[in-house]
Amino acid sequence: MVFINEQNSAAVLAVLSFKKLTAGGSLRPMTGSSNFYGFIFLLLYYIIAAGIISLFDYLTDYRREWIRKSYHIIYSFSLLLILYIFSDWYIAVLVLVGISLAAVIILNLSVKLVPGLKQLSISRKSSIKEVIRQMIYLHSTFVVLILIFQYLGEQYIFHAVVGVMVWGFGDSAAALVGKFIGKREYDDIIFPSGKTLEGSLGFMGASYFPAFLVLIFLGGYNLIQAFITAALIVAFASLVEALSRKGLDTITIPLFAALFSVLAQRLYLYLI
Repeated sequence: MVFINEQNSAAVLAVLSFKKLTAGGSLRPMTGSSNFYGFIFLLLYYIIAAGIISLFDYLTDYRREWIRKSYHIIYSFSLLLILYIFSDWYIAVLVLVGISLAAVIILNLSVKLVPGLKQLSISRKSSIKEVIRQMIYLHSTFVVLILIFQYLGEQYIFHAVVGVMVWGFGDSAAALVGKFIGKREYDDIIFPSGKTLEGSLGFMGASYFPAFLVLIFLGGYNLIQAFITAALIVAFASLVEALSRKGLDTITIPLFAALFSVLAQRLYLYLI
């Protein structure tokens, strides 16, 4: 099963310079690199991007919340890379599991050997356990998304990218906007404490454009369809974010946003 359908291959070619090899039913980079090189590329992407942000955090006085949320943006692009640099979906799943296991071992050993490394933690309390937990949550979500959309069919795979992009940009904005300018808190009986209307608006504003672009370039939507669908997706996802508790939005937002994206597509097609 391929990662992308024939209808959308031209758009992806224009954006990512990839091509589909129909004989093997797989998507490969134009350089002809294998799954092995895909693994190396993904690993380097994580190491370099995280290293730059960690170094920036170490050398500057920026608020940790800004630094922490910048990692979300990195991860929001990683699923897009995973889907299009690996030839086979099951290899992508194995790589995600392998990276998670390796990171758990390496991070725990590194912190014991060099205690100062915990200061580069992306968590609010500089706890390496929180870093590991969030990474496992996210990689598990990636695996679930890949499995779901392999089952549904390759024509739906771009919805997984929509879900992760909405999470990466939207959740970052919701946290920052809610923290620094949020004043209108939701009812604590229904929503977790600290969730604000301003945070939800920030979520929708920041995640709309990425969702719109994915629907256009990967989904092959026309402008009107993308305009309406993206608005529905980010509005629904902002509600999911507001209802999610204790870091579980790393799981709930990508999953529910992706599935709602599928529903919105089917509803749109039904109505027209």
